[in-house]
Amino acid sequence: MKYLIRIVAILFVVSQFGCRQMSCDERLSMAENSFADGRSLEDEKKYEQAAEHYLEILALLDDAEGEELRWTGKAKYRLGVVYRSQAMYEDALAMDRAALNDFTQITDSLNMLNATRNMAREFSALKQYDSCKLYFDKCLILSELIHADNEKISILGEIGSQYYRKIGDYPNAIRYLKLSEELWQHADDKNKEFYSSVNDVVLAYLYFVSNDYG
Repeated sequence: MKYLIRIVAILFVVSQFGCRQMSCDERLSMAENSFADGRSLEDEKKYEQAAEHYLEILALLDDAEGEELRWTGKAKYRLGVVYRSQAMYEDALAMDRAALNDFTQITDSLNMLNATRNMAREFSALKQYDSCKLYFDKCLILSELIHADNEKISILGEIGSQYYRKIGDYPNAIRYLKLSEELWQHADDKNKEFYSSVNDVVLAYLYFVSNDYG
């Protein structure tokens, strides 16, 4: 409700700008600036203020088309991140679904992958595990099509931790995480040590609950 009230207020403010008949370039410039401000606020963990900037973009670019869809998609994607950080999983899922639609229209494959991946995470949080696995499988297919090798490695780890671990299939969870761990050793990614360490933590937990203390 608090976000609904804010977006109504933002729509009113933006409508005043509409009277000036802004050009497409002006709208895109405003969207870019609002997005940058929102990301800075997210980094400061000021999520509600960040959400206001993303909602402002959606109001500004109402009935978006062409390049505007890139910014509405990015705003919806970040709103999904904000909502998920506050355990508002249904709202996050709706935002990522909408973001995926925008990115699909402009064939932004990498952001399509990112939005699909977030949907898988949200289905996992909602304990809708069949949908979770379906969307992770879509991520794997898309990552192969666009040769997003590092994303594929990370997704394999998430399938182990977000799907198989949560349904209690520890052998498959371990198998996917070990595969991800092995592939990270040969990957060219500056963050691979971080991702690998995350896999290690989950693997340690899985070995513990499997009574494999060695």
